[in-house]
Amino acid sequence: MTITSSFGLVGILVGLAVYFCGILLANKVTDFGAPAPSLAVVTVTTFLLGLIPTVGGIVALISQYIMLKKINPQGAVIFTMLVSIITTAFVVFIFAKMFNSI
Repeated sequence: MTITSSFGLVGILVGLAVYFCGILLANKVTDFGAPAPSLAVVTVTTFLLGLIPTVGGIVALISQYIMLKKINPQGAVIFTMLVSIITTAFVVFIFAKMFNSI
């Protein structure tokens, strides 16, 4: 069984923007203290690693943890990652509402 993904360039850029907004919002909510350019690198790297078939999700989570730990060794990385999932879902909801009314 093969699962294929064809997002297109616009879909990839929208996905990156949504994911970046979610992790940036989680950074503010949890007071993690990471600068936005560092979070942009984490976002792009995690997103691209997540596209690897079969093991991409696990590799992306591990790499995100390692990169966030390098950015702020004293920060609550796992809590920030969990809040990031919630805030990303919130951003997706807001984007869906925004584009549904158009």
